[in-house]
Amino acid sequence: MKSLRRTTLALLLVTLLVLAVAPAVCQATGAQRSLLDDPGVWTAAPSAQAALMDEIANNLRCKQLRMFVRWNIAEPTAGVYDDAYLAGLKATITLARARGISILACVYQTPKWASNSTFWTSPPVGYAKGYQPFYVMNRANLPAFQAFAEHVAAYFGTDIAAWQCWNEPNFWSYMYPQRTTTDSIYAVRLYKDMLKSFHAGIAAGNPSALVVAGATGPFGPNDKMRTSPQRWANQIRAFNLGNYFDVYSHHPYMIGGTRNTAPEAMPRDPIHTVGLGNISVLLKKFPHKPFYLTEYGYNTAYSIVFGGQSVSTTVQADYLRRAFIFVRRYPQVKYLTWLCVRDFSPTGKSNNPLGVYTGLKTLSGAKKRSYYSFAGGNTLSLSAPTSVHRGVFFKLSGYLKSVPNGPIVGASIEIQRRAPGATKWTTFYTTKTSTGGYYKSSVRQSHGTLYYRVLFRGVVWSSIHRVVAI
Repeated sequence: MKSLRRTTLALLLVTLLVLAVAPAVCQATGAQRSLLDDPGVWTAAPSAQAALMDEIANNLRCKQLRMFVRWNIAEPTAGVYDDAYLAGLKATITLARARGISILACVYQTPKWASNSTFWTSPPVGYAKGYQPFYVMNRANLPAFQAFAEHVAAYFGTDIAAWQCWNEPNFWSYMYPQRTTTDSIYAVRLYKDMLKSFHAGIAAGNPSALVVAGATGPFGPNDKMRTSPQRWANQIRAFNLGNYFDVYSHHPYMIGGTRNTAPEAMPRDPIHTVGLGNISVLLKKFPHKPFYLTEYGYNTAYSIVFGGQSVSTTVQADYLRRAFIFVRRYPQVKYLTWLCVRDFSPTGKSNNPLGVYTGLKTLSGAKKRSYYSFAGGNTLSLSAPTSVHRGVFFKLSGYLKSVPNGPIVGASIEIQRRAPGATKWTTFYTTKTSTGGYYKSSVRQSHGTLYYRVLFRGVVWSSIHRVVAI
């Protein structure tokens, strides 16, 4: 467990310099709900995993989980596999599959024995000389990489629907260096051969599994540290690798420093960045391939891992809802993967800048608004008389519920009104739902005809109710 936590923390730490960075509308014709919850799912105590999988499958109605298979842990010595590590993953996968959840497995992190040690003496800023799992592999070990892919594909069998070749290979934190003095596309050129070896291994171990390429991070200035997702995809296409992968993937986070952080917005540097707003740039490069967007999310607390960018829990829920709506316009996009079920902090405190706070739940396990936005099936009713005497108080009431989660209790809802012909709604009362998800409010009809509505902001709105003063 300590090894897993160290590895997970390292994953978060190395992202530091990299990023500086569904609801009822998510029908079968749009992108399916998908979750990446590492370390939350895959490192949970065995006694808690079944309940967690029940929640993911039933309460969140999740269709897919993305998991990491860390090559450096699974094969610490060439040809010698860590059976306990693989068995632990398999036990969790079995729980997921029993609940109808599809699994996408991502293989990454180079073992020490397979690493190209010539780069160890010139580490990235902040790292001591010596091995790190982000150093690129030695080309001589491509056959070993193929053998590993075959081994895990056969070991997990048809429980794994798709295998992803590496995580964010256009970032130094997963493949370093990106370029050398003699090769401006060094990393992607190596990735070309990795993908060929990976495809051969997966096909030999489980011919029915899909192979996923790409998994690119959102931004890159095309230097030694980061390659833009556009250039990476261009090279994959130029190398004519279409026969070596079935699906292309990308992580369309909105990078730090962007003023308009909405899912539909264009990133601040669209030449070197691909977010949701300009995802079509990548889709057009592989028009005949399905796409999996295998990481996405918004932090609700400061996280230097994501460039310090954060939003409120209300905005997070609204952005999640809008993201799933947005990707429905692209039939190529089959999965949008939200990171993650529960917030993560290396110290367990929400003020740790190295935490990841994109979760649907807080560190303590409390459900954020985005939990209900992801689960979908939300209803907010509004009952009111059609007419009342001017100046008389009347009752507005209703309930808030979720199809998979039942009544939503303790939710803060806003009651709004506007005059006929007006476009702006005014919130004049805020209350919380009680037992059964019910709410009520006594309202005075001050003048004329008014329109009323109620909202659980960021998640669901009621219908509009017209009340006439008589």
